[in-house]
Amino acid sequence: KTPQWELRMHLDADPVVSVLHMSKAHVLIASDSSFSLIAAVLSRGLVLARDGWRRFANEARAGMLHAMPIRDDGGFDCGRAAKLWAAAARSGPTLE
Repeated sequence: KTPQWELRMHLDADPVVSVLHMSKAHVLIASDSSFSLIAAVLSRGLVLARDGWRRFANEARAGMLHAMPIRDDGGFDCGRAAKLWAAAARSGPTLE
């Protein structure tokens, strides 16, 4: 069976609703922003983010369960991502 992907954009939406939707994503591609950091720490899914978030100390990112760094060119280790995604799926229910 082919996986189904759903992409969502939240333009002109309530900020709290947007963060909650981001935190429920099975895969969150996080930027170097406060919104992304909050969603990434709340997330139980796979979080792809730049290794050296410039705005936040390592301690601020310590709560991320299944985080994986992406390179500056946007690339990442697909095998490792698949293993983390599987671990995220096994770790329990998402916030859905």
